[in-house]
Amino acid sequence: MLYSRPMNPKRALRASGGQRRFRVLVALRLFETASQQKLAGLLSHLGAQNEWDIQLLRTQDELSVAALEAAEARGLDGALVSIAHDAAIFRRLAALSCPLCVLGLDPPELRSRKKNLVVIHDNPSDIARKALRHFSEAGRFASFAFVHNRSRIGWSTLREQAFAKRTPHTIHVLPPTETTDDHRKIVAFLAQLERPAAVLAANDARAADVLAAAEELKFKVPQDLSVLGVDNDPFVCTSVRPNISSIEPDFFAEGQAAARFLDKMMRARTPLSTRHVEIDVKRVIPRASTARLLSAQALIDHAREFVNAHATRGITPQDVARHLHVSRQLLDLRFHESGKGTVGALITRRKLDEVKRLLVQTTASIAQVTELCGFTNENALKNLFKRTTGLSMRDWRALHSKLGTAPAE
Repeated sequence: MLYSRPMNPKRALRASGGQRRFRVLVALRLFETASQQKLAGLLSHLGAQNEWDIQLLRTQDELSVAALEAAEARGLDGALVSIAHDAAIFRRLAALSCPLCVLGLDPPELRSRKKNLVVIHDNPSDIARKALRHFSEAGRFASFAFVHNRSRIGWSTLREQAFAKRTPHTIHVLPPTETTDDHRKIVAFLAQLERPAAVLAANDARAADVLAAAEELKFKVPQDLSVLGVDNDPFVCTSVRPNISSIEPDFFAEGQAAARFLDKMMRARTPLSTRHVEIDVKRVIPRASTARLLSAQALIDHAREFVNAHATRGITPQDVARHLHVSRQLLDLRFHESGKGTVGALITRRKLDEVKRLLVQTTASIAQVTELCGFTNENALKNLFKRTTGLSMRDWRALHSKLGTAPAE
């Protein structure tokens, strides 16, 4: 179907108090937490100097072909949408003469649009990276699997491809089922996995389907099957047993980026080329579906890694425990059992190593070294350094600068 295009609505910008105003259609599914966060990010970018007059559509049903045509007839400077895939709607969106920003989807109906389009979605490689890190912390697995969304959709394929690419193991894949016997297919798929198995589901709803199939098979979760979803939908993740561990996208950042790019396109003198923007996800929210305790050695190794990277930024043992999603008491117990001292002592040693490096390899003053290494009191550092090394900081610098190296402890 062909659609007529009215005069470029940018020529019809209104003035209000001498300020340029943009007429923008925003369509979200505001019953979802994700869309609420995207809207918050959008409004955060606009701030107090908001120059948009927004027509907000709050449900999928409100965004129809007729609604789009009516909005364009009134004069539309931009559109921002985050909805489920609907071929007719996206064909009409592709035909809009104004800039368009789409969140979460990359529908085929938009592929022919080469100008004034920005598609924003979460980074599938980052999803795979965080999923594999989480599984590695949860334990050892005999097999890995990915369960697609029930219907064939682009973001599910991207997540599966990224997971397969980053995993050094063979990935078992359950493709989109698109049939009424979906449950039976999941049951059969899980039954042939070698256990314990780590399963990344395309989204939280699919993770819930996997858990239902696991219950029928009488699999123990997470001992036999560790299940991780994506989107961190609080209703879905906490409405099933066991609760679903999930990867939390940065929906707020996606909303900010969408507002930024749409504003840029509306202000541009000439149409801008189509762009695809990937936003890194925030973190994994661990729940019962993957809650296998880290081994003592794995916990210590991860703590060391975090401390090595962040010790000079003023972190505390509580920050390390929070990063590892364990209690401070458990972290201290694991260090004590292993004879590795304490987390606090580990942080201090790492900071002192950096002090030694800066004393030998730079000309920074002792006051500067104190600040750069995360210490708050210069005299306290001097006393600690002398107790630890037997030398003052000045003597250490003089001695080891001549030798050309600072020995590691």
